[in-house]
Amino acid sequence: MNLRSLPGKNQTIRYADYAQYNETVCIERLAPPLDLAVLEKLLSDQRTVILSAYAEIPNNRGQGYRQALVERAHNGQPRERIAAITALFVIKHPQLASILTMLTRDSSNTVRRWAVFYLGESRAKGALAVVSELMSDGSPDVRAAARDAHRKITGRTREGGA
Repeated sequence: MNLRSLPGKNQTIRYADYAQYNETVCIERLAPPLDLAVLEKLLSDQRTVILSAYAEIPNNRGQGYRQALVERAHNGQPRERIAAITALFVIKHPQLASILTMLTRDSSNTVRRWAVFYLGESRAKGALAVVSELMSDGSPDVRAAARDAHRKITGRTREGGA
């Protein structure tokens, strides 16, 4: 691809010259990067369905699906975001703890509750300060999930009992 400039009135217009690409490369780039049926299965909230769908994804395409799940976890309705969080947990996303930690600041009580729940399930020791802070959250459901997560991460309650 060559970038070329055309003079314009008080500006330069740049365009891409794709004449050097062959048809095969262009067709491959136009193919949809994700199979929406697979993505729908990943967002099913069912562990076995998620694992089965993830196993079907070719290795060279996995990053695209993981990125789509991360994007869904941060955008959309709470129900969709929770489904994405569940999928990220099930597939053991390498940056799960940091993604969940960001989501503990979400405006939705439900999203915060599930984020702290999965922090506990994943025994994310690095998120202990965030989990402790959520034990004082305004939502009783988030506080309860934070207490459970704290116990799972530390093996004891906040007060120090075993």
